[in-house]
Amino acid sequence: SSSKSGNKISSIVYGVIIMIIASIIWFYTGTALIFLVYLINIIILLSGIARFNNSLTNKQLSRVGKGFKFLSGVILIILALAIFLITLENPSTSTELLLFLITIGLLVIGIARIGSGAVNKKFIMWYRVILIIIGSTTIILNLIPILIQPINETLNIYLISISLFINGFARFLYGLTGKERIK
Repeated sequence: SSSKSGNKISSIVYGVIIMIIASIIWFYTGTALIFLVYLINIIILLSGIARFNNSLTNKQLSRVGKGFKFLSGVILIILALAIFLITLENPSTSTELLLFLITIGLLVIGIARIGSGAVNKKFIMWYRVILIIIGSTTIILNLIPILIQPINETLNIYLISISLFINGFARFLYGLTGKERIK
C-alpha cells in the first residue's frame, strides 16, 4: 500500500513539474533557444525516470506493462543524456538536430501512452481513453515538424510544449485520481 501511495505522490509531483516547465517554455520562447532545449530535455529525462521507476515499483502492472514502461523509460533516459552531452560538448550544435532528438523522445512517449491505454486493463475505461487520445495527439504534434519542412523553430517549440503539457497532465491524473479498477 505504501508503494502504491508513493507511486501516486511521485506521479503528481512529476506531472506538476512537467506542466510547470512546459508552461515556462510556452510563455518564454523568445529566450535563448539552448535554454529551452535544456528545459525540454529535463522533461524528457523526468518522463524517462518516472517510467523507469514505475516499472520497478508498481506491483499492479502486468509483465508486459512493466517491460514496456522499463524499455520506454530507458530509451528516454538515454536520449535525454545524449542530448545533454551533445549540447554540453558543443553548445552551438544545430538546434534543429536537438529539437529533432526531442521530437523522437516525444514520439516514444506518445506510443507509450497509446500502449498503456490499449493494453493496461487495470485502468478504468475513461482513463484508458484519455491515454489513447493524449498519445495520439502527442504523435500528431511531433510528426508535424518531421513531415513539414522547413518549420519555424518557434512553432516547433510550441508543438513540443503542448505535447509536454498534455503528457504532464496525464501523469498528474495518474497520481491524482484513483484510475485503477476497483476489484
